Amino acid sequence: MAQDTSTIFEMASSPYTLSSDYFNACSTGVISGVPLNQFGYQLPYDGDGYMGLATYAQGDPDYREVIAAELLQPLQVGVPVCVSMKVACGGFVAASANSAAWKARGPGLRFFVNLPTDWGALLYPNDAAIHMDTLLADTANWVDVSGTFVPDSAYRFLAITNFFADSLSWPEVQDIDGGFPLAYAFVDDVRVSEDLAYCGTNVGVVEHGAMGAQVTWDVFGSVVTIRSGEPVLPGAWIDLRNGQGQLMRQVQWPLGAPQVVISMADLTTGLYVLTFGGSRGAARSLRLVHFTP
Repeated sequence: MAQDTSTIFEMASSPYTLSSDYFNACSTGVISGVPLNQFGYQLPYDGDGYMGLATYAQGDPDYREVIAAELLQPLQVGVPVCVSMKVACGGFVAASANSAAWKARGPGLRFFVNLPTDWGALLYPNDAAIHMDTLLADTANWVDVSGTFVPDSAYRFLAITNFFADSLSWPEVQDIDGGFPLAYAFVDDVRVSEDLAYCGTNVGVVEHGAMGAQVTWDVFGSVVTIRSGEPVLPGAWIDLRNGQGQLMRQVQWPLGAPQVVISMADLTTGLYVLTFGGSRGAARSLRLVHFTP
């Protein structure tokens, strides 16, 4: 994982099943090498290495692999941070026994004051500080997953895994010849930064959501834009609530419209939660931070 001034943690570990993996160009074999290794072929997004983990296991709904790291300093309560990571799908390796047979929802990231001692009891909250609401299927390119997070505690650790139950992970067959009965993801360039500008002017989860939607907003501006990457089925809806759960906006997605724009110009500075339902029939929630100009 990359290290720079935007990254506020040092070492990663595998605290649950002890089976997440580390790959580096310094490895002389194909098991843990870069770019070719036992679970796929992927150049690092940054540096010489990256990590990998199983995000779904066929027939074993309680199985997940977890990557965890301690922050260099605890997060400050109420101070928003930009959170981001790059993920890519594993699979299609020459040794079919290690090729991931499945693809599923990509991994997400959650914060903890202390790491759980019983990860089995934690799974599954079906939510995360940042997470994907679509299948991770791109084995060639890194996908950016990012967003802002407002801490409600002095969190000291982060953990990365698929925090969603199998029923919300939409597993699909990826490689019919794959002998590895799992879905697998590579993870690189994990960052937590108090500099919101790191995420750019528009801060959001840059992955397609439950409606194939992309959400962007300007933390110092006045609008949230939800764009559809696919036809939106009738009945799609969007709610915007403040940090106390009060409903501030509620709209229906206009039939045939490519996007919906919600004004925040009259709202006070604070944390808001955007929730929308779409073609998969599941709600999608995203935390927004709004500053009054």
